[in-house]
Amino acid sequence: MEVQQYGDAVIGSINAEEFNQKMQSGDYTVIDIRTEMEYQQERIADVPNINIASRDFEEKLNELDKDKKYLIYCFSGSRTQVALRIMQSLGFKEVYDLSGGIQVWKMSGFDTIS
Repeated sequence: MEVQQYGDAVIGSINAEEFNQKMQSGDYTVIDIRTEMEYQQERIADVPNINIASRDFEEKLNELDKDKKYLIYCFSGSRTQVALRIMQSLGFKEVYDLSGGIQVWKMSGFDTIS
C-alpha cells in the first residue's frame, strides 16, 4: 500500500484485497474512471462511471462531496494515478486507487459484472 498524507488529505494506491475491504465497509464511494465502452463491457459492481478522458472530468469531480471517501479504478492503474493527482488538487480528503486496476482485481479472484 502506497498511501501519502497531504495536509488533511489521504491519497494513495491499495491492493485488491484492501480495495475490497474498503468497498465492503460501505464507507466509500467507488468510481470507475474508464471510458463508457470499457464500463459497459465489464465493471466492479454497479458503480458510477466518470470518464477520465471526457472534457468535463474535472467538472464532474467538482460536483462530488470532497469530504466523503472514494475508491477509484481503471483498467491497469495508470489512469487512476492521474485522477489521484487531480482529485488531490481539487481538495478531496480521502481517495484510494486500485493498484493494477480491474485486471489485477480479476486476477485476485474478485468478481466483475458485465
